[in-house]
Amino acid sequence: MTARPARIGAAWLALVGCTALVQAQPRTLMGVGPGTQVKVEGRAASGTMSVERLRARDGDGQVRIEGQIEAIEEGGHRLRLLDFTVAVPSGVRVLDGDLPLPGPEVLAVGDRVEVRGRPVPGGIDANRIRRSPRVGSPRDEIEAPLERILDARSFQVLGRRMELARGAKFADERERTRGQTALRRDDDEQQIEAIRLGDWGIVGGRVDTAYAERNNLDLDWIPERASSVQSTVRMDISARLGQRALAYAKVDRTMPGDVQVKEANLLVSIAGPLTMQVGRVRVRDTFEWFADDYVDAARLGFTTERTRAELGVSFGIGTPATGRSRSDERQLFASATHEFSRAFTLAGYFLRRDDRTRREQPRWLMTQAYGRAGAFRYWGNAAVRRGRSQTAAFAGWAYDTGVSIRLGGPIVTLGYAGASGDRDRSDSVDRTFRQTAMEDTETRLAGFKRVHTYGALLEPELTNLRVTTAGIGRQWRSLALDLVHHAYWQDVPRRTPASSALGLQPTGDAGMLGQEADLLLTIRLGNGVDLSLLGGVYAPGRTQSVPYRPAFFVRPQLQWFF
Repeated sequence: MTARPARIGAAWLALVGCTALVQAQPRTLMGVGPGTQVKVEGRAASGTMSVERLRARDGDGQVRIEGQIEAIEEGGHRLRLLDFTVAVPSGVRVLDGDLPLPGPEVLAVGDRVEVRGRPVPGGIDANRIRRSPRVGSPRDEIEAPLERILDARSFQVLGRRMELARGAKFADERERTRGQTALRRDDDEQQIEAIRLGDWGIVGGRVDTAYAERNNLDLDWIPERASSVQSTVRMDISARLGQRALAYAKVDRTMPGDVQVKEANLLVSIAGPLTMQVGRVRVRDTFEWFADDYVDAARLGFTTERTRAELGVSFGIGTPATGRSRSDERQLFASATHEFSRAFTLAGYFLRRDDRTRREQPRWLMTQAYGRAGAFRYWGNAAVRRGRSQTAAFAGWAYDTGVSIRLGGPIVTLGYAGASGDRDRSDSVDRTFRQTAMEDTETRLAGFKRVHTYGALLEPELTNLRVTTAGIGRQWRSLALDLVHHAYWQDVPRRTPASSALGLQPTGDAGMLGQEADLLLTIRLGNGVDLSLLGGVYAPGRTQSVPYRPAFFVRPQLQWFF
């Protein structure tokens, strides 16, 4: 008679204990609950990942894993990665950085790849694979919905157990505002992890040192050699101020030289995709053909997944009227870009300047189209310059177009650019095209780094000039090479040349002005280090006044990104 109450009591205690255990299990981990898209970064081993960083993100229905390929089967259509089986159907996009590859058959065991796709039992069906250089000892990464919280320091993602390492960091990146912290690195810089300051900020930058030696820049018969060493320390800091504002600063310390505040601005989310930015901001187009400069401005921005637009005004605050550059004058600028597909993006840019120092009011209108399809990439820029000065009306035009084709490994690039000159100087119309004085005119061809679009030694302004470009280059995992040739003609033969870095002295006759060959070699080392070697030679053509000799230059550069 006493055994039954004992059994009932034991069962009751077991039920109470199980209930207490279930209630004790955490419902959230660092404020994140099941179903939230998370990105985990750490070290994977034996089906478990030691998580060094956890990020909460907005989900898009995709999962992502990144690590080294452990095994390849079926000619690249089945991979083993972080203990996941990855199915690679025919037609899946396979990239090397941003450059397309023929297919998964070119991948090798040991390659570091990022796989995007959808989860299936036992693995992932891939819809895109991107190969990237293995720099240092990068973390393994998994991004997918959090499935289950196991205890205060462990959870489950894609059926794998995740355990928070000691000192693991957390960031909530789910806000759909512009108030998220991120460094604004260029596309030819290493996109390495910067230093996080909790959840509110991030700091990083770069240190670079370059030695340059130039020979015979005057192109005369008695060559002179000039050399220089320049070092720059750049610091970027991005800080979130509440839920809707982001402060950003970029400062350069050049030696020898001084301190330059490149950027110092506040970005505020107004509503949805609409933002306002005030301070010293960067104005830039994709090819840096129209503009790449820092100005004191206020601008409105509109950004969605495929569309970007901006409208702003700028004026050089605190700059003396006598020494004011063209970009420091009062300006109205606007742009709009829409990506219709990967094969076609269309953009438009407008700039109007009230240049009181030079007593002229020029304006520019530019259109830009570019895209890629498979191994083929193209671009086209066209611009007109209108407005007037005290003595003439402006009516110049310019264009730049080119294609790149991947031939297996190497990439061949062909380009042609032209800008109008003034054939009749006796009338009141100036048909010479002049760039905005805000351009940088640098682009990436086949390698990791940008190079001057029309010649790294001559560096000409696209004014009364026609330029042909032919280049070949290739990227490997940690090495990139570009070899580029340019040839130059004046649009209207004149004795006055376009602005450039060399001592051009045209005869005013028709014919080739000169040729240039450039070589750019970049080695991507570990820990955010790039080692580059840029060199070139310019050979004057028969329309250069005699006597003349070629010019040479070489510039090794060491950069460390942090």
